[in-house]
Amino acid sequence: MLDSELKEISESTKVAVTTVRRQLEKTLTEIREHGIARATGSLTPGINGFSAPVYDHSGNMVAAITSLGAIGEFDVEWDSPTAKAMREAAAALSHRLGFGGIPAE
Repeated sequence: MLDSELKEISESTKVAVTTVRRQLEKTLTEIREHGIARATGSLTPGINGFSAPVYDHSGNMVAAITSLGAIGEFDVEWDSPTAKAMREAAAALSHRLGFGGIPAE
């Protein structure tokens, strides 16, 4: 399914599929490193956001929490107060669901 989506993106953007895959891998590395994902106006023009995973007792991701705001008023730095609050809120929800700290792969 992923290969199919990467091919579709490649065809619609006229960017080589290997380049699209490298961009995805870079994004995934950032997400894993920071524990949250961020969007900076590319998906919805004028809107920035963070999304953080929520895990259950077995380490499976069961939900995500998301915070959105207007560009210029929403700080998308990885260490911003909003980013920290998102990570803390997701961790608290995960804890309430019995998550022990190691996500399932």
